[in-house]
Amino acid sequence: MKKHVSIPSWFAILLLVMASLNLAGCKEDPARSTLRLTLQNVQNPTERSLVPTGIPLEVTKYVVQGTGPQGNTFSMESSNSSLEIEGLLIGNWDLYAIGQNSSDVDLVEGSNSFLLTTEPKNVTVQLNTLKGTGTMTINFQWDMEKISNASIELSVTNQEGVKTAVAPTINNYANGSVTYSAFYPAGSYTVQARLYSGSIAVAGCAEAVRVVGNKITEGTITLDLDKFAEIPSSLTLINKAGTPIECSISGLSSTMIAMQNVTAEIATMNISDNGSLEISWFLDGQQIATGLDCTFVPSSGTHRLDVIATGALLASSGSASFTFQATVGGTPDIPVLMTEVADGTEGLYVAGDTKVAFLPDGKVLLASATHNSLQVCRIVRDTMEVIRSYSTSDDFNTVGITDMLVDPNSYRVAIADATTPGIALYQYDASDATLTKLFYRNNVKYTKSDGSTLTFSDIDMLSLDGSNGTLYCTVPGSTDLPMSNMYASNAEDFQTNSYTYFLFSSLQEFSGMAIAPGNNKAALFSEPDGLLKLCTRDNSNKLIANDKNFSSETNGTPYLSGIRSVAFLNDSNVVCGTGNALNRFTNTSALNWEQADIWLSGQNGIDSMLGIEQLIVNPSRTVLYAICQDSKNIHCFAVDSSTSELSYLGAASLGIFQPSGAALSPDREFLIVFSKTANKILLFRIPQ
Repeated sequence: MKKHVSIPSWFAILLLVMASLNLAGCKEDPARSTLRLTLQNVQNPTERSLVPTGIPLEVTKYVVQGTGPQGNTFSMESSNSSLEIEGLLIGNWDLYAIGQNSSDVDLVEGSNSFLLTTEPKNVTVQLNTLKGTGTMTINFQWDMEKISNASIELSVTNQEGVKTAVAPTINNYANGSVTYSAFYPAGSYTVQARLYSGSIAVAGCAEAVRVVGNKITEGTITLDLDKFAEIPSSLTLINKAGTPIECSISGLSSTMIAMQNVTAEIATMNISDNGSLEISWFLDGQQIATGLDCTFVPSSGTHRLDVIATGALLASSGSASFTFQATVGGTPDIPVLMTEVADGTEGLYVAGDTKVAFLPDGKVLLASATHNSLQVCRIVRDTMEVIRSYSTSDDFNTVGITDMLVDPNSYRVAIADATTPGIALYQYDASDATLTKLFYRNNVKYTKSDGSTLTFSDIDMLSLDGSNGTLYCTVPGSTDLPMSNMYASNAEDFQTNSYTYFLFSSLQEFSGMAIAPGNNKAALFSEPDGLLKLCTRDNSNKLIANDKNFSSETNGTPYLSGIRSVAFLNDSNVVCGTGNALNRFTNTSALNWEQADIWLSGQNGIDSMLGIEQLIVNPSRTVLYAICQDSKNIHCFAVDSSTSELSYLGAASLGIFQPSGAALSPDREFLIVFSKTANKILLFRIPQ
């Protein structure tokens, strides 16, 4: 039997609503959706750059914030660059993301806006803006004793390539340092520095510097003038894909030849990486090239080569520095011309009859007859700069200077002038390169008991007996040798009121003199008489004694006619130069001398060797230089350490320059040739 049940209409409606709700629960809520977010870091840690101390530059954590419809927001942190965020309202969303390092320091930021629909949305936020403002503080240091009148040029180039000149914020030139400090937006920068001594650039650098928001990037750069660092051979950057680029650098060594082309190259292991790098080369702080290779010509001395490479990623810059010594090429001990320094160059006075002497610390003393000047100078980058200038207004005797003698032991300087004539004695202070005038003596060589005086009318060459401080000077047209006391403590002691003279002598004059390194032997010569006089100190401590004379006419010793120069190779051997010959005499016994060697112009492999105006022996007494006025060249001889025999090395031409003398630096590296008429000097380097 069938039963019929009657259901009220209100209950049927309720069931229909519940069924509808259950059906809806099986689908995505039409008002909300899911965001799949990828954070892409576009920055790259800097390689070989100045960076904030103790601040990691790698992004290890992300902070993401979103603002959407109806004021809805979310914020989350993750160490993963891929995130999935569910339950966001459908509509327009703005995202902001920050990349942080392991110390929660904000490094980089980025944002994106998008429309979220019912379907899950894939969105990428590029972290392409470095965050914040940081401080860049760099200290530049150098050896203040190696340059004078120091100044520095600084510039900062940003990531867009805009270069701005800046000035040091702290100047301490007196102690050899400056500091630059300023606020910069986070990013990578190139800092260039050029150090000057006067107007001559002597050192420089270029560095990649990374600035991080709210942090200090600081470092110290030493602009080293004569020390050399190890040279790195590789540089690593990150390319667009974030993979390391391995680079090898070739063409450089710690020592290279000056004044010749040098090519440095960066080669990548994967040639496809080459297009992703921008490379700049800097020599001593000045940009000289771009690209994977760089060709340049270094002057002699110490240099710093910097290479700065920039990759495609944000803040991907790196730098490497190379310090090298460029030395002069050529045959060892034969001078190589580096520079002709003309009168007026950088304020140097070398016009007219010029005299040059090296001071014990390697600085140079210059005297010019035209300018009546005396200058202390320094050799910088194969040229010269003035440190101090003196004239008659300083109460210095700078008129008519005929000779200058520097004592390396006492740092005293004797300068002869033909004006009075007389000799001025100065004290040199190497700490500030200054001369202090001590005493001046006139031309009175002796005062008789009746009060009358004997005087000399001219003055020429100075010679020092280092054993007792006796300073001899030759007098043109006379055989008298007036004496002074180089080590005097007062003016009276300086002018000793004594002289050496020769009774019944038929000689016209003593043209020049030399004293042996041991101070027990002396050599005097007379050009008009063609005579060489060799002396040995006697038991009464008199140096000009036990003399033995040599001349072509009286001793059968040829090639002494026209003798113009003399020098001791050592205590037992002396050489003299004539119009066309170089002679060596050796001390064979206590008081006996003999002619040992003769080198003639045009013979035994020697080209023209005419008018030997000066003979110079290097400090180690291993090389002899003959400065030839008439043939306009420098002939070089090696000195055997055992026998003192000479062997010919070669010659350096002076072109049309007619020399009157030369000066050799204490370290044997420089030779300066001067003239009476050329209005310039020649600066040579000597290969070692």
